[in-house]
Amino acid sequence: MPNRHGGQQRPWQNGPNTRPSRRPGIEERLRSQDKVQYFTVGNDTQDGDKTRRPIRPDLLDDEAERVAKLMQDIPASQLRRFFGTVMDLKRRLEADPELRQKPEFIQAELAFLKASAAYTAKRLNYHRNERWQGDPLELVSFMTRHRNSVKSADDFEAFAKHFEAVMAFHKVYGRER
Repeated sequence: MPNRHGGQQRPWQNGPNTRPSRRPGIEERLRSQDKVQYFTVGNDTQDGDKTRRPIRPDLLDDEAERVAKLMQDIPASQLRRFFGTVMDLKRRLEADPELRQKPEFIQAELAFLKASAAYTAKRLNYHRNERWQGDPLELVSFMTRHRNSVKSADDFEAFAKHFEAVMAFHKVYGRER
């Protein structure tokens, strides 16, 4: 159903002059227990290596595209700030094998990214902007889901690869500022 600006009405909009009401807020998204499955089911890889699990192809394709579409209104500069932090952590883990063995360190870093995402969403005044086409709180949901899912260095590497795919799709769907 079109809204007063000619665009499609979002599911969380009850009418043209109402504030979002059915869309989950920041607090609800921060408490979410949703998780992401990074790897295909089973332990077999094509080369027979049982220690490496293959990343689900949909995670790097369809799911990354869906997330990028939801984050289309988040400025690329904000997304790059989070992506840069993730890539810095990935490099630190690659350089320090002892750090890879400390899942609590990785989880603490992701917890901080989750808090930073909530701050960013609040700062962007997501609830006041009727021009949002995507889901302005998807960054909070994204970081929360991955914070709940990453339990090891391998999980983190899969998350980093997924985030990289999201960034690539965001270049296609993101709005110019």
